[in-house]
Amino acid sequence: IKKISESGVKVVAGAYRTGKAQRLSYLMSKHAPRIPVYVHRDIVPVHRLYEKNGVNTGNWQPYSKQQFQKEKTALYIVPPQTLPSFYGSREVATTFITGWKHWHKQCTFVTNISDHADWNGLLKMVSETRPSVIYTMHGSGKHFQTHYFASGIDVFEIQ
Repeated sequence: IKKISESGVKVVAGAYRTGKAQRLSYLMSKHAPRIPVYVHRDIVPVHRLYEKNGVNTGNWQPYSKQQFQKEKTALYIVPPQTLPSFYGSREVATTFITGWKHWHKQCTFVTNISDHADWNGLLKMVSETRPSVIYTMHGSGKHFQTHYFASGIDVFEIQ
């Protein structure tokens, strides 16, 4: 967040629509409130859904090319597949929001934000929220299926 806020330029950040984008807009609003945050049209509905369910996504607005171009510094959050269209631009810096350690070679810089939880953190979350169904991604979910088999919680993998 510090890198983005102190860059002195407009930054386009690639972030997953669910989770990372909302976390980034919230953190920017909290730690760099003077920097305008714009959100790509494909991410806006997810932000609104989070807000409808009581999650603070910070101070943001839907992307407007005219408004963004007028700013000296600003952040524009886009889906990962949109980010490459900004590579090599002289008008913006690019970053990718990730918890992974590998460098996104074409980005100006990487912003490390992880949403991953360890096994104990996941078990705690399930215990506190008591879901009837769990959906997993980035893995098969077989450990969850085995662990919760007798509990009546269905576990499905999102592919």
